[in-house]
Amino acid sequence: MKTLKDLCLDCLMNNLRGNISCIVRCLATVHKEILLERLVFHDRLTPDYLPHVTYNLFSSTIRRINFYKCTQVTDMVLEQLNYSQCKITHLTISDCKSVTDVGIVWITKKQTCLEYLELRKLHQLTAKAFVNLCSPCLRTVKLRTCNKINTEAVQMLLKKVDSVEELALTSCKRLDDSVIAVICHHLGPSLKDLNLRDLYTLSNSSLILLANHFPNLISLNLHGCSRITDEGVNQIVRKCTSLRDLDLSYCTGLQSKPHSTSLTNLPVTLQQLSLVGVMSDDTQLITEAVKRLRALKSLRLCGIPAVNDESRHSAEILIFSVGT
Repeated sequence: MKTLKDLCLDCLMNNLRGNISCIVRCLATVHKEILLERLVFHDRLTPDYLPHVTYNLFSSTIRRINFYKCTQVTDMVLEQLNYSQCKITHLTISDCKSVTDVGIVWITKKQTCLEYLELRKLHQLTAKAFVNLCSPCLRTVKLRTCNKINTEAVQMLLKKVDSVEELALTSCKRLDDSVIAVICHHLGPSLKDLNLRDLYTLSNSSLILLANHFPNLISLNLHGCSRITDEGVNQIVRKCTSLRDLDLSYCTGLQSKPHSTSLTNLPVTLQQLSLVGVMSDDTQLITEAVKRLRALKSLRLCGIPAVNDESRHSAEILIFSVGT
């Protein structure tokens, strides 16, 4: 059942071209942002309706943009949004297949207040998309499944900003191990959260480089980094002593001794740990690794041969250890 608020927003969304439009222009910024998000989600940026959307909702007060899975979001739409002189703080564009480098260049032009940038499944993006990025306030950058994003693109992005605290470069097929040197060159100790999920080429030498450059890391996601072994992970757990969230899922290089002893040296500060698919068959090792982590609140052990019906007692110890 829809709330009265939702019914009112739906009414406004469907009547931008009527007399009710004068009410829309007087709405609070947060409600304009919600309306714009809903119009995009419901594919209402049609050629005959778009002029009414731009007239009523594109304004200098807009701060948050969240465009999801809409082919009607084009470079031209992003250009028009920039012409409204909006000062965007949060920008998320996901799976809008018509968006290219040109659109991102337009929407980031003169956006000096941008704090959060998330671009997902934009398969036409290259390094050229970031030439206008200029915000000294940018704290969070997330690039996910952007298939043309490579090390050159990340370098173009990071050389424009040095204040990033959270960086996610996940499932971008053209990224390789060389991106680590770029991250270390452009970012400093302010980086607290790093997500390198599915960076299959990540090597131990690059992991050691990360450990040396970012000792203040609080969260690190290495899901699917199958080439790393004890050599690299040991440096992370020794030098990043403030880690609270660590994902080593499918890091198959840790599956057996002597390549999994780093698990017994994990920081005691950890609150969330994922070892899904590590494939270790050493029950004692897994048990000892987790028992000492008294701050743990979340533990994922799916797909580990060491935790099975035959090791029920050890599994009970693991479960009891979490959150105690």
